[in-house]
Amino acid sequence: MSKKKVAKNPKQPPRLAKTQAKNAFREAFISGSVIYTSHASKRMATRGVDANDLLSLSKDGFVHYEGEPDITTGDWKYSIESLFTGLKAVFRVASPSVIIITVITSTTDKKKK
Repeated sequence: MSKKKVAKNPKQPPRLAKTQAKNAFREAFISGSVIYTSHASKRMATRGVDANDLLSLSKDGFVHYEGEPDITTGDWKYSIESLFTGLKAVFRVASPSVIIITVITSTTDKKKK
């Protein structure tokens, strides 16, 4: 498998290693420095996901892939997921905060009952 070549953007922050991205995600939840985009908030409501689910993901989830460029911001975006719960969150790091871009579940878009 070949690695993607990424164009250098002088304003782009350095790409974090997978463990660094996970640690940044977890630290943001511990410190309460989590920002949700309007898209993420809508997806969370549609998919029945709340902040406690993401807090659990910060403890038990894994960042499986290196960051990839976010074409809208120029920052790196990462995804963290739990194979056990089927929950995945896509996020950017804006140290010390993380910005949740979207959440994805392995089930259909139905609110929890």
